[in-house]
Amino acid sequence: SGHGFGAAHYHAGLEAEGRTRVQDDFLAGRVQAVVATTAFGMGIDKPDVRLVCLANYPSSLEEYVQMAGRAGRDGIPSDTVLLASPSDATALRRFAVSDVPAASELRAVYRALRDSGGSVEPDALAGLVPERDPRVLVGMLEQAELVRRDFDEGRRMRVELLAAPGDAAERVEALLARAELVAESRADRIVAFAESRSCRHAQVAAHFGEDFGGSCGACDVCSP
Repeated sequence: SGHGFGAAHYHAGLEAEGRTRVQDDFLAGRVQAVVATTAFGMGIDKPDVRLVCLANYPSSLEEYVQMAGRAGRDGIPSDTVLLASPSDATALRRFAVSDVPAASELRAVYRALRDSGGSVEPDALAGLVPERDPRVLVGMLEQAELVRRDFDEGRRMRVELLAAPGDAAERVEALLARAELVAESRADRIVAFAESRSCRHAQVAAHFGEDFGGSCGACDVCSP
């Protein structure tokens, strides 16, 4: 506020009333800057955001594009700044792999599904796998062809256990190994994007299978 800007902070731990107030103030222009976690912005469609400053790496290049895309929606040139260090890159890779569940967590969910009789609420599984999304773990069991998920009954998941193959343990280990490789690759890609001295727009275009066709003349590489 000492520079003439109204500023606010936003994170998931705020009361609902506080989160709503910050969102409304930002959209109405009563607040010009918001210091926030990724909990902010997913439903924000403000056309005249002029700067998105990211303190640390996003989890992927896709998430970076989503965040950067909140700036300049009115077509007027706007900026995105990414502030990160080699130690941040190391932490990103560590966190990326830690997001992959352990085989013991998948086994716990499988046993709970077996004991549930084929119908269970996600909340009943959440205590078995703290800080994990039980639906994701059920999806991984389905990828390993150990269960088949049917249409939900309201909040309850309907899950059929399939005949356990003799190589069930090997399937789970292979699935988790692939998940780790994907997580590491996702982290490596956003770090390479930041560290590379090639056009940012061209890198993003290539990542999504498009040809940008030269330098943009606008990013920090093309217009230092």
